[in-house]
Amino acid sequence: MPIKGQMDARLSEPLPVEQVPKLDISYITPNCSQAVVNLQMDYLMNKKSILTRWLFGSQFTLSLITAWIGTVIYWGVGDYFSSYTFKNGALDGLKQLFGNSFFRAGLIEVTGLIALGFAVVWTVLFETTAWLKDQCMKVPDEQKELFGLDMSEYASLTGKKKFSAEEKKQIEFMKKNSVHIVYRETPIAFIVKQIVVDTEESIEYKVTALGIRRVYVSAGVLEDLLTYLIRDLHEVNGRNAKCSLDLYNFETFDQDIAKSLGFKLEKEVKTNQNWLLRNIFRVTLRTYSYEVTQE
Repeated sequence: MPIKGQMDARLSEPLPVEQVPKLDISYITPNCSQAVVNLQMDYLMNKKSILTRWLFGSQFTLSLITAWIGTVIYWGVGDYFSSYTFKNGALDGLKQLFGNSFFRAGLIEVTGLIALGFAVVWTVLFETTAWLKDQCMKVPDEQKELFGLDMSEYASLTGKKKFSAEEKKQIEFMKKNSVHIVYRETPIAFIVKQIVVDTEESIEYKVTALGIRRVYVSAGVLEDLLTYLIRDLHEVNGRNAKCSLDLYNFETFDQDIAKSLGFKLEKEVKTNQNWLLRNIFRVTLRTYSYEVTQE
């Protein structure tokens, strides 16, 4: 049920041109809670689309499609392509071929089989990436793991003037561990980190939630989010600070940005989602980390 006062992410429509083109960078405020959850879900679905295209353009898939096209053409109309057919030149040979009703019928059949092959491959790849859709659908049920708190509860703080001790903790958590970007009064990106190790010598964070409006993925927004995250690490006093970020190997653009900012590859593991991804396409999950050490 929508909570009054929540900012709309407007994921299915363009940004409002009537709004002032102003960029606001802050922490995730209560009135943006639902928009952030929706951004996270949309970002995962966009990742699914990227993976599907990446798989379709892989060497394995292209080789399979090429072999299928060659086989279908050879068995369907291959016999028509002989030196005798083209004895008077290519143009005359093509005229003879297309004037032959049997060749035209065979060509239609070949075209249909090629289209069927494309459809089968695309369907298999689409289903192979279905686990990302499953992750997307789980977001509302895994809010504490992703965002560090229940975003529905956090959203209920919208418009409040006085807060309980627990509510103040939630706001303070977001101030310390989130970055949120709003453009034209519309949330377009966010990032959330959470503490995984906290000792006297060091503190380690992990990025647990990240979402960027699709049209801004390649517009440098991720760089802005990570820059603010790095700034926070440099503000830690008296102990080492580190933050890790998980990216799949098909997220090449995101990896390039992370590496350009100083993130280093820490480890890489094969995905355990399914056999095809793990053994044929070799999809891996890479952990990048940025570390600030005290002298």
